Amino acid sequence: MIGISELTVYLAEAGWSATGSTWHGGAIWSRGPHEVLVPPHDGMSDAASRVHELLLAVAEAEDRPPGEIVRDARFPLLDRALYRADVVAGVDGFVALPSGLDALRGIQDMLSTVASPEALSEVLLRTTIEQRLVATVLVPGTGDQRILERLYRATEAVHTAVRTDSVDALTALGVTRSFCTALGRLTGPDRSGSFDLEFRWARGVPSVMPDAQLNFGAGTGEQLRQVTRRLQERGQLDKAVPDHSGTTTAEGRVVGLQDVGTGADRWRIKVDGVITSASRTTPSRAVWIRLATQEQYDQAWDAHRSHQPVRVRGRWRPDGRVRVHADPDGLMTLPDP
Repeated sequence: MIGISELTVYLAEAGWSATGSTWHGGAIWSRGPHEVLVPPHDGMSDAASRVHELLLAVAEAEDRPPGEIVRDARFPLLDRALYRADVVAGVDGFVALPSGLDALRGIQDMLSTVASPEALSEVLLRTTIEQRLVATVLVPGTGDQRILERLYRATEAVHTAVRTDSVDALTALGVTRSFCTALGRLTGPDRSGSFDLEFRWARGVPSVMPDAQLNFGAGTGEQLRQVTRRLQERGQLDKAVPDHSGTTTAEGRVVGLQDVGTGADRWRIKVDGVITSASRTTPSRAVWIRLATQEQYDQAWDAHRSHQPVRVRGRWRPDGRVRVHADPDGLMTLPDP
């Protein structure tokens, strides 16, 4: 059973606040028009029933299953994506093999485009059949690559392309035909179904993006085929996009820092954001940058700690993992947008 202390931390981080009022020894918390009663502490004789009532009230207010509330409270460092689709359930909630396999293959193929095999080994998957087929993906929100943020950006770009009949955002992001094909698998074996993808970010890891849900209606399968054809016409058939060159600017969040302790190239940071050079602009990419001085590294560390974006100017010069060599005066901390 989850403890009251864990739930209290969850409430505080999920936008609930204590009103200062009490009732029968419990504290009243509120979020918008909703109020819940939080027991005073763990270890009470009726703790189980009180926690159960609290979970039901929070779940109703947030319009989520109680199990999701418990999972978020217990695992605050995990990003989560949920896939939901209408399927015809068979005996005891089972679904037809082609439907289930298409969904799982689509999810795997999408993740494979944004994460390395090593990172994929840390991804967790669970499927359930209720009124809909639901697949839940849990991914650590820490580390150099925030996998689900990358997946969301690519999926949101495809969602926009389907709605606007334009593939400009896909071209800029380098979204490939393979990704669109994987997304199309989520519409079912006959590519005629609808589905939703929901993204929720780990409470314990800062994120610049709000929780989001993307709805793909009936007919999405055919629309994705059309998007794929337009990408083909643009020469985006999984070909390597010409890389950056020359003077380069990276603007975004610091998501990684390294100080190897010796040598002129000891200070490195990883910036996730917009990369601009003379050859192209990439709206969403994470790159390692070699800094010129200890002062720059300290400045980048302060920006990372305060969750402020930075702008780094330098030269595109690939060297191992490093892609950009910063100018001595090329680092600037930016105000929050």
